[in-house]
Amino acid sequence: MAKVQKKSISKGKKKKWLKIIAPRLFNNTVLGESYVYDAKQILGKSIKVNMMTLTRDPKQQHVNVLFEVKSIDGDKGLAEIKGFEISPAFLKRIIRRGKNRVDMSFTCMTKDKRIRVKPVILTRSLTHNSVLTSLRESAFESITRIFAKYKFEDLINDLLAYKIQRQIKEGLKKIYPLKSFDIRVIKEEAGESLKAQEKVSIEPVAEPESGKEKTKKESKEKTKEETKEETKEEIKEEPKKEEKKPEAKEEKAEEKTEPKEKTETDKEDVKAAESEEQKAEE
Repeated sequence: MAKVQKKSISKGKKKKWLKIIAPRLFNNTVLGESYVYDAKQILGKSIKVNMMTLTRDPKQQHVNVLFEVKSIDGDKGLAEIKGFEISPAFLKRIIRRGKNRVDMSFTCMTKDKRIRVKPVILTRSLTHNSVLTSLRESAFESITRIFAKYKFEDLINDLLAYKIQRQIKEGLKKIYPLKSFDIRVIKEEAGESLKAQEKVSIEPVAEPESGKEKTKKESKEKTKEETKEETKEEIKEEPKKEEKKPEAKEEKAEEKTEPKEKTETDKEDVKAAESEEQKAEE
């Protein structure tokens, strides 16, 4: 039998209850308590709280807010918002047959953080794939454009109030009628510092072109110029061909008129011969 090693706990230390407090956005309400030996053990602790317990509004019970303890103030742990998510049971209740569901997942920037966004689009009826792609593209453009104007806490506040979702839905309705547009998940994305990422994205370093690349570009430009010249020559030749057509018609008309003139002269000769014969007989 293997011996179980017992954890050595100093008799002098005792566990204590520490409160975890929400940020100002939720009026510094108490999110919960943690039973630990030292207050430093709370740092980095994540908490999921239902929105109904924070706002006392039963209409928001399908939203769960994510918090994380970032600092300690005496015997209290100060938490910050990490994001929120919608319960999958709420989405199952909305979805019905004869409708299209468009799920998306991408990262975008706010003024102070990089975040992961997972929106959901539900149409009123079945549509073509081309319509769904246009909805997806316009939703991505509007989300990235609007979120870049906000700080993370202000963004969460407006999303929980359903202001931004309503604004985006009105724009997407112009493409195809929708039943709902929601942000299924939004959370802070771990990664590099935002300043370094912005520098890389806004001011990319231009690499020097090699000799092969230059020759390829020159050959492409020459081919483009040659094709343009050929098209211009073809356009100039077309009216010349059209001018030759009426001349051919005039020649044919002259050929048709010539035999008519010959037949009229032949008739006059016959009449003159007949008159001479009559005079000789007399």
